[in-house]
Amino acid sequence: MKFLNPRNKIKKEHIKIPLGVKIISIIYYLSAILYLVIAIISLFFKDLIFKIPDFSQITNSYASIILGVIFILLTIFSATVATGLWKQKNWARIALIIFCSLNITGGIFSLIKGGYLSSINLIFNLIIASYLIFSKKIKGFFKPMKKKEI
Repeated sequence: MKFLNPRNKIKKEHIKIPLGVKIISIIYYLSAILYLVIAIISLFFKDLIFKIPDFSQITNSYASIILGVIFILLTIFSATVATGLWKQKNWARIALIIFCSLNITGGIFSLIKGGYLSSINLIFNLIIASYLIFSKKIKGFFKPMKKKEI
């Protein structure tokens, strides 16, 4: 019955990427671009970063540099995870589940403190984490292939 398994006929590179994985990858590529822009602003245009509402509490240039480094790390993480998801790497799925879980925890604490705007981020991360954890199709997509199947 080996011939009935579609993975036996198709190489790993030719397996169709699920639409949800494509959407999540694109979102994280776009996030990486946004993080890079914020990193550049905080590192090279310190006066401009102080005018952005969420960053207006930054009062010195060292904090701006630290913020820039953090956003560079987020850029690298987002681009790496997006590429890993697109290339069917299970480590990227696991890393994103952990990242979303951390964001969910932060979102819950923010809601408790009265930050209702973070509910959008909370819902977004719940949807992504749930999709990556509970979808059998996605689990199968990221399941490592045996050498005979490739």
